[in-house]
Amino acid sequence: MMNYIIMTILGSIFGALAIAFGEKLYVKRFDEKLGVSKLKMAFIILLTAGTGALLTFYNEAAVDIISFIFLIPAVIMAGEIDKRRMIIPNEIVALILGFGIISTIVKAIMYGSGWIFVVGNAFFGAMLGGLIFLVTRLFAKGGIGMGDIKIVSAIGLYFGVDKILIVLLVAMIIALVAGLKQVVKKQLKMKDAISFGPYIAAGTVLVAMII
Repeated sequence: MMNYIIMTILGSIFGALAIAFGEKLYVKRFDEKLGVSKLKMAFIILLTAGTGALLTFYNEAAVDIISFIFLIPAVIMAGEIDKRRMIIPNEIVALILGFGIISTIVKAIMYGSGWIFVVGNAFFGAMLGGLIFLVTRLFAKGGIGMGDIKIVSAIGLYFGVDKILIVLLVAMIIALVAGLKQVVKKQLKMKDAISFGPYIAAGTVLVAMII
């Protein structure tokens, strides 16, 4: 029971800190407030807290739980900024990357002789995610930005080779469905660029919580 309480509280704290950081960064970059609604703030905090409790129920290692309750609100805030400005700030990518490297080092130490697998899985997860989006960028004109490539590479550290593929697949399916819906409603043209950050965030959250 104590583990549930600790991870739930920690998730709430990480969620609140991510919102505060995103708001402050947005003001610094664009000289205006991001203006995340109180309802959305509550949703992000509850989602992160719930993820902490759920992963504890799944009996995941503490380092993995902490990693994901850090990642989820950070990715959501990156998606929120991308939706409004078509840009994913390097500062958020750097935080995600840095925390991912630290968590990978901690896991490598914990695994002892299995450290090679831990480091290799994280490294190739990052490389694979970035490579897939880089190739996609070459064929999808205006569809994928460098910010998308960088944040997917950073996320790959957390999910490893197998799960980053699922994250990308889920993100692309959600983006396709949402894009087609907007085209049908004539809110978007087929050649128009979209902000992919929110869909990366959605894929990250769903895979972290379900798989």
